[in-house]
Amino acid sequence: AAQLPRAGADVTLLLDTAPAGQTRYRVCANNSTGPSAWTPWVASSISTGWTPLVPSADTRIVYVSNSTGSDSNSGLQEGAPVKTIARGYSLLRHKSPDWLLLKCGDTWNEGIPQLRLSGRSATEPLVISSYGFGDRPRMVSGPGSIAFARIPSSTIPPTIDNLWIVGLAFTCNGYN
Repeated sequence: AAQLPRAGADVTLLLDTAPAGQTRYRVCANNSTGPSAWTPWVASSISTGWTPLVPSADTRIVYVSNSTGSDSNSGLQEGAPVKTIARGYSLLRHKSPDWLLLKCGDTWNEGIPQLRLSGRSATEPLVISSYGFGDRPRMVSGPGSIAFARIPSSTIPPTIDNLWIVGLAFTCNGYN
């Protein structure tokens, strides 16, 4: 882990030149009485040209892991993910900036049962993406399994707006 240089007195901004990717930070202050305690670690994604994903104050983040999850978990903490994408999607709210995060390295033979939710706005989208490190989460679809679908009906909104699907891998199983 690289350490940033020490900042001088009264510095409130330090520009990091780390390469793109996931970076973790924590801060400790020093004065004449000595050092403060370290702050908790904070993760940040450094972007080079891509739009950064930033949760809103009221974003509900739902974690899904096929390898370690259980649909009896809350899904609202990384350490207590739900197992199925369907269960995770059911915890999201319509017209909210909620996130559905699939665990890196996991594979599902299921998709989103029926796209029916929108984000709040273009700057506060509903996000379907990944968490952790490793290979992109993989959704395998084929006969009897569809990764994403939107079939018009009277029980879903007429449009889906402000939805970002980022960093997932899709495999079509059963077709050439």
